[in-house]
Amino acid sequence: MERLEQIKVIANNLKMSSTKAVRALHKLIFEHEGDRSNRKRLREFAGFAFASGSDKYKSELADTNLGWGDLVAICNILTIDYAGTKRELSQRICEYLMDLNSLDKANEDRMDAEENVTEDNNELDGEDDEEE
Repeated sequence: MERLEQIKVIANNLKMSSTKAVRALHKLIFEHEGDRSNRKRLREFAGFAFASGSDKYKSELADTNLGWGDLVAICNILTIDYAGTKRELSQRICEYLMDLNSLDKANEDRMDAEENVTEDNNELDGEDDEEE
């Protein structure tokens, strides 16, 4: 993956998410509030260029002055798990934004799991119909 817009579910989430959620993601990535072009810049975002453990990585985590609600909103846009502490959320978000391929893979895995649950539920519904 070269840009966030290439991950279809995220591109759609960027389109449909609230302005507040988009602003939070923009602030995390670009370190400022932004303007009317926030969604466009986010779609074109190609991932953080720094490595895990680098000084820039540490400062990105330390400078994250976003609240719990903003971090959860970002996780929802990126469709990643939002369990854990505020620090863990910040780390998880940064890790995925450093490697967009892992973000894409996580989304594919989640979609596959959801499809399996849906198929299992449909099979159970079919069994109920046969018993009646």
